[in-house]
Amino acid sequence: MRPMKKIVPLAAVLALLISIAACSKPFIREGTEENLRRLVMACQQYSADHPPENFYPQIDLTLGRLTMAADAAYLDLIENGDDTYIYLGYAVCTGQNADLYLDMYRDFAEGRFVPDKDYVRPGTGQTLMRLKTSVEIYCSANTLDPNANAEAPATMPLILERRDRYEDKRAPVAFFDGHIEWLAPGQNEVVDRIHELLPQLDAFGG
Repeated sequence: MRPMKKIVPLAAVLALLISIAACSKPFIREGTEENLRRLVMACQQYSADHPPENFYPQIDLTLGRLTMAADAAYLDLIENGDDTYIYLGYAVCTGQNADLYLDMYRDFAEGRFVPDKDYVRPGTGQTLMRLKTSVEIYCSANTLDPNANAEAPATMPLILERRDRYEDKRAPVAFFDGHIEWLAPGQNEVVDRIHELLPQLDAFGG
């Protein structure tokens, strides 16, 4: 007589899979944060290695690839070819700055600007400053807030992960001072505006 096969209930299998997925989330989150920390370190090291301006890395010149330029990537700190993140490269202190960033990128895409310097919107004089070590001095003039200089390193986004990679839309953001926050829509006006503009920025890549 052949032994009967033990049948595992489907509910038990589903429960096991859910449990595994739940356990893996902290590891995914930890790995993502470590990757962002390495990107921030690469930016800081690049700035320190390029006096006297101490600019942060230039944005990638491949349209639609919203990362730092490949020749600025410190390969001992980050993986070459990683394009899962969004690197701003400019001081985006306000939602209005985010709109100015879109104008800068459009002028770059249409051959009117090379993103290796500060951007001045034609006809308005509005300036978007390329990131560098002392860039927080720029923020008070843009926000008209006397405390903006002190707050800028902790409130100015530097590198973002795309929200559509996460089911709950909570995505990590690395700020200029190096700290990382997991932000959902509605928690940060500047970050929200950047995400709203992403489809238009991506479209420049064809």
